[in-house]
Order: sequence, then C-alpha cells, then structure tokens
Amino acid sequence: MEQFWSNEEITNKILTKEEKECERYFELNTRRLETGRYEVRLPLSDSVAKLGDSYNIAKVKFLTLEQRLLKQPQLKKDYSDFLEEYVQLGHMSPLCEADVRKESPNFYMPHHAVLKETSSTTKLTVVFNGSEKTSNGVSLNDILMIGPQVQDDSFDIAQRFRLHRIVMSADVLKMHQQVWVQPDDRCLQRILWRKTSDQPITTYELNTVTYGTASAPFLATRCLQQLIEADAINYPEAAKIARDGFYIDDLITGTDDVDKALSLQQDLIEMLRKGGFTLTKWSSNHPALLKRLAPEDVERRLLLCFGNEDAIKALALLWNSTTDKLIFCVQINQQKEVY
Repeated sequence: MEQFWSNEEITNKILTKEEKECERYFELNTRRLETGRYEVRLPLSDSVAKLGDSYNIAKVKFLTLEQRLLKQPQLKKDYSDFLEEYVQLGHMSPLCEADVRKESPNFYMPHHAVLKETSSTTKLTVVFNGSEKTSNGVSLNDILMIGPQVQDDSFDIAQRFRLHRIVMSADVLKMHQQVWVQPDDRCLQRILWRKTSDQPITTYELNTVTYGTASAPFLATRCLQQLIEADAINYPEAAKIARDGFYIDDLITGTDDVDKALSLQQDLIEMLRKGGFTLTKWSSNHPALLKRLAPEDVERRLLLCFGNEDAIKALALLWNSTTDKLIFCVQINQQKEVY
C-alpha cells in the first residue's frame, strides 16, 4: 500500500477544516493503478441527493451551442476534433440508453469553447461547467471540496528559478486528464454531444479529472506530488527539483552544471512518465537541453509567462529563453479625455 503524506508534509500553511477533510478523503479514496496512473474519487462535501435536474438545462445549452457551431464550420470542426480525441484517449465514453436511465444521482455539465491565441499547441479548448445550477439551484461544484494548495506560489518558484545558471521549464501534457476518476463517480461528469444534428444526442461520461470542477486543481496537483514522493527513492534529486519547481502543470527549475541538468532532465521525464504524466513544451537557456528532444516537445513560443496567464491581465512576468532575460509585460488602458 502506497504511503501518503501527513497534512503537515503537504503544506506549511494552516489548513481549514474542509481542507483537512479533503486531504483525508484523498488519502482514503485514492489508489495507484497497475499502469502507474492514479485513480481518485470526487471529494464530496455534501450528499449528491441535493442535486436537482441538470439534464434539461444541459440539453437547452447544448442545442444553443450546436446552432452556433453550425454557423462557424471551422470552429465546429475544431470542437468535434477536441471531443473526438477525448473519446480516442478513453477519457470520455458514450453511455447506452439503459445506462442513462439507471436510477442514480447524476450531473450533466454544459460545455463551450475557449480560444487561446497565446497557446503554442491547441488553440481551442472545450471547457466543462461544473458550476451550472441544477433545477433546485445546487451545482456539482457546490457539493465538492476544493482542497488545499499543495504547491508553492508562482512568485516563490520564479525567485528560485533565477538562482541557477542553467534553467529549464516544461509543461505536463493534459495534466488533469492523466488522473482517472473512479467509475462510481463518473455519473457526476456527464455531458451531451453529437457530431451532426441528424444524429441522436448522446450522453457521455468523462472518465478523468475534469477542468471546470471545483476539486480538479487539487486532485491533479495532489496526484502529481504523490507520484513525486512515491518515486523519490529511485529519483532523489529529480524528486527534490520537482517537489519545489511545479506550479500547477508548469515545471520551472534549473542547476549550475550542464551535465547535471541533462541528467536531471532525463530523470524528471522518466519519473513523471511512470505516473502517466508526460513533460513537453521544454525551454532552456542552454541548447544542449533541447537538442535531444523530439521537435514536438520543444516550446515554440519565444516568451513564457510565469503564473496563470488568464489571471494576469495588467502585469505579467515573462521569460525570454533565447536571451535569458525576465521581462515585465504591462497592459495600459487608454482613457478618453473628458471635457
């Protein structure tokens, strides 16, 4: 049986009662599969019986979405491709009519497209809405525990990052989707979808941790940290680097020796791969760390943003990996003169 951390080992901060309960729930209901990946349960703070009807609300929103997609063929194709990849990876499964009708609490999540022009890979992301209210005003997120923060703040990580002569950064590919949700809880992660309007609307269940649910950030980062601790005996240096260098799915770290950096990079890749986490979008101020990587695993953007790009609108800290300089990006809103 894999040993889990104590609350004190997760964070130096004082945890709230709910955060402690969420951590305890995680320890009791998380297991590592034979593949090396982790399987979790959704940390419920209240009974699922409190959820009202969500199917009809999700259906109305889906039909509205479908009409919008019909008017934008390229958006429709990108949207379909995104969800088709979900199916192909096994992260989403269709339900037969008999399973849909089974008497059990469930939650249907509306979904919509978000376009991120700053992304160097996928421009379109389908976002699932766990905060949509059901017929009685209660949403899935209302009955989920959020969980404690298990990683350092981005500012602390950025400060440590510049202590090193040789620095590197990487990103965990589709991090949330690498953690499986126990089958009994997948009925709370249902969506409606069909490729064309002449097909029947099908119910799908999302099989992995879903971005858009309140507990997703905790579950994904907690499993990542658990993997690091579990495999630290085989990768002691890489585990120390990963423990202190991750902010959500971004690894930002370094060292002072090229050979050591190359060794750490390889160990980080191997260690995380054992838990189903793939490191990609690599950047470095030393070309040796990028030469041996596949071209698709090298970050194509010149500037990398520290922290959550969506949250940092007015002031962002950027790193130019080519010139190895930190840059502040300031957005100035011009005001009209009032006479």
